[in-house]
Amino acid sequence: MKEEKRLKKTNTAEAFGQPTMAGRVGRSRSSRKSLARYVIFMPAMILYYEVVLRLVTGLPFADVGVAYTLLFSLAAGGFLSLILGLVKPRVRGGIIWIITIFCAIFYGSQFFYYSIFGTFYTFYSMLHGGEAFQFYETILSTFAKDWLPLLLFFIPLILVASTGKFRKKWPVFSGKQKIILLLAVIVLQGVSVYSVWLDKGEGLNSNILYFESGDAANSVSRFGAMTAMRLDIQKTIFPPSDSAYGQDDSDRGHDAAKNGIPSSLFDKQVLNLDFEKLIENAPNDTIKALDKYFASVTPTNKNAKTGKFKGYNLIMITAEGFSPYVLDKKLTPTLYKMATEGYQFTNFYNPIWGVSTSDGEYVECTGLLPKAGVWSFKESAKNDLPFTMGNQFRFLGLTPRAYHDHTYSYYDRDLSHPNAGYRYEGVGNGLQVKKTWPESDLEMMEKTIDDYIGDPYFHTYYMTVSGHLNYTFTGNMMAAKHRSEVADLPYSEHCKAYIACNMEFDRAMEYLLKRLDEAGIADKTLIVFSNDHYPYGLTESEQLELAGLDKFSPTYEMYRSRLVVWSGDMKGDSGKVIDKICSQADIIPTVSNLLGLPFDSRMLAGTDIFSDSEGLVIFKDYSWQTDKGIYIAPERKFYPAAGVKVDSNYIARMTKRVRNTFWASSKILETNYYRTILTKQQKNILDDPIPLP
Repeated sequence: MKEEKRLKKTNTAEAFGQPTMAGRVGRSRSSRKSLARYVIFMPAMILYYEVVLRLVTGLPFADVGVAYTLLFSLAAGGFLSLILGLVKPRVRGGIIWIITIFCAIFYGSQFFYYSIFGTFYTFYSMLHGGEAFQFYETILSTFAKDWLPLLLFFIPLILVASTGKFRKKWPVFSGKQKIILLLAVIVLQGVSVYSVWLDKGEGLNSNILYFESGDAANSVSRFGAMTAMRLDIQKTIFPPSDSAYGQDDSDRGHDAAKNGIPSSLFDKQVLNLDFEKLIENAPNDTIKALDKYFASVTPTNKNAKTGKFKGYNLIMITAEGFSPYVLDKKLTPTLYKMATEGYQFTNFYNPIWGVSTSDGEYVECTGLLPKAGVWSFKESAKNDLPFTMGNQFRFLGLTPRAYHDHTYSYYDRDLSHPNAGYRYEGVGNGLQVKKTWPESDLEMMEKTIDDYIGDPYFHTYYMTVSGHLNYTFTGNMMAAKHRSEVADLPYSEHCKAYIACNMEFDRAMEYLLKRLDEAGIADKTLIVFSNDHYPYGLTESEQLELAGLDKFSPTYEMYRSRLVVWSGDMKGDSGKVIDKICSQADIIPTVSNLLGLPFDSRMLAGTDIFSDSEGLVIFKDYSWQTDKGIYIAPERKFYPAAGVKVDSNYIARMTKRVRNTFWASSKILETNYYRTILTKQQKNILDDPIPLP
């Protein structure tokens, strides 16, 4: 009887085209395989993109970042698979198209951006990056060079386009399958975040990068591009709360005496501030934390160079892409003359930062480190900046001038530079130079010197452009202009073009010195210049070619640069060679000290190079270098200088100081902190708008 019922049921099922029990088992196994294939598609696609991006940009594969990237990619991909399993079949195909196209464009554009700028873009950069299309020649040449690896980012898109059935047959998950997949995503994400939370080691650890702040390049290397962008958007909308940073206990490394002069003979380099009162009246907890921190910082002392150039005119220059590789007695005689006659900082570093190439200019002009994720110079336009040289000279009753021989509004310099104290002119708002790419620094000098050279006392700032990439004779008019002069050099084509375009900067400086000398004020004018960043338009092998080295060791040697401080009356000055470790962040306090201008050494990221403080260079990944050695944060290892031994607490103290410096610089920018320490007179001056040209 039972057998008859079973046969009847089987026959009935077959009559209606329904699977038999055996058919259900076979189809169930096939269904599970099909389901697994669809579930792993999105995680596999994201992981593919992350691996390709890491491969073509040279990010490391043998570090913890690979593990984090794997975990976060699986979690993100699993979440997307779950979403696709929930939506209605008629819209699922369109969503798959959107996700695949987005990933191809996102990862491909990150690679393209990295190829040009040496870093990855942030959410902020993406919203403000339209101006980059001015450099269409650079974009086209980069595409011509990197089109093949760029194609790798479109392979998943091609696969999806060629498999229509794949998009249509995406299964609708059962309730149990949805729960299992959701739990898997939660576990993967939870394990990832918990592992990151546990990493609280020295330097820029994963905990800081994930929960607090960090530049794009380090975040992508540690967590992958997708997670890095998610974190960046999240922190933009919901800024991380302040952490307890504690007091500074590094003592700024005072060495007691320099040049045979006891530091006790000199006053502290501070302003007359009552921190107890400031702390008591702080408007919020962040301002109070900054007050407490600066009160704990050991100030530097005035020294034998304090006020040496008091009353001198000042010309400050940020030289686009300049490096010591171009200093040559025959090819760049004026730059060579200034670099050898002026103060020679033999251990000067110019680190590159993580968001924008304008970050280097920001550090040079403000003495602060840039904030991760934003264009710091643009954001500073909302704030009071009393320590920029422009505003320090404004406090003296002058109207400092600034010039840039490219589009005046690029990187919103039309906002940042007037706020830094300058009457600012660029191409498009007063400066008339021939439109080429790049424009001529020499022509900028010729068109601007008469604006101020007749003044009894002046300060002028220049941001040059002739040394900008591309370093080719077809894509760089300044390189083409001097091509014949470098034709016989024993270098590759790109290296010759780099030297050639910097020769235009040399001719600009030649003209400047000639005019100062003719006016009889060369010996009463201090000229200070450094670069905004190393020449990232050259490959590392090309930079090694120019440097005459087989390799940079350690990697941070790529950022070794040159600070030039020169005046016409320095020929007989003693102590011109300074081998102390120093960096771009030290320029503002050093120049302020040389000119005898009042500033507070506790409130800047750098220190006066001539002070008795220990030299310090801070890099974007929280690595640092002092005269005692270099600490490589990704390796979490300290390499002491030859013959040097440090105590067990030295690394911890310096690492804490570096972290405090990043934090304080960021909070100064966020809170307009300097406003709280200004005098009424300074507030009134800064509140007056700069007159337009």
